[in-house]
Amino acid sequence: MDDIIWDPAWDIGNELIDTQHLKWVRIFNRLHKAVLSDADVNLDAVQKSTLKEILDYTNFHFSSEEDLMRETAYPEAHSHWRLHKEFNNMIYEKNRTVEEGDIILNSALLSLMKNWLLLHIQIEDQKFGQYLQTLNR
Repeated sequence: MDDIIWDPAWDIGNELIDTQHLKWVRIFNRLHKAVLSDADVNLDAVQKSTLKEILDYTNFHFSSEEDLMRETAYPEAHSHWRLHKEFNNMIYEKNRTVEEGDIILNSALLSLMKNWLLLHIQIEDQKFGQYLQTLNR
């Protein structure tokens, strides 16, 4: 599995949200590098700290995005929010599992994050970006 390399085509045209998406990518790439590193890295500690960061950032980013959807009366907001809630619940459960001392396969975590992030940004967030563009015309 490779790092995520940001494609400017994924920008939705809102500087705040686009910047936050780039931060998501940096968080993913940091975890990915740590997992693949040959250095003496405590993967358990990296996994715990990264999952906590993902959980915190999930709440922050989703709140920002959802506020913007409310402000702009995005018609698909509720279905989009449901996807956010599902991902947030999934990350919360993974975080809880690790905090309780159970092990999560790093490859599974990386795959989950990468797939969800890319699909969500490339499909769902693009729909929102297109809606925002109609407001600016």
